[in-house]
Amino acid sequence: MIVFLTRFEVHYVPGDANVDITLETLEVEEGGGRAITPRHLSIRVASAPASFLFNVTRGPAHGALHVTDAQGVATVRENATFFTSEEVAANRLVYRVREPEQIYVP
Repeated sequence: MIVFLTRFEVHYVPGDANVDITLETLEVEEGGGRAITPRHLSIRVASAPASFLFNVTRGPAHGALHVTDAQGVATVRENATFFTSEEVAANRLVYRVREPEQIYVP
């Protein structure tokens, strides 16, 4: 079994607000996928709205982020370049590792 660990960086400039950021490791087996949940990624700001829009400026090297429908069955946004905190809270953001033959490592 091969497990890929991908590092995601979150940049947030809150000004004077008190911010609580959660970034936890997500382990995904080769060729598999897994939901990114609030346990793995969340931002909470006491003085700001509860909703955040995340922009993906550089996608994962060995996989892709996908947003699923409300049932978590169909993909509604492949290779997502953005997602919301509501989608994370609803377990609709999925990281999928590409199959080994699709991964190019120079």
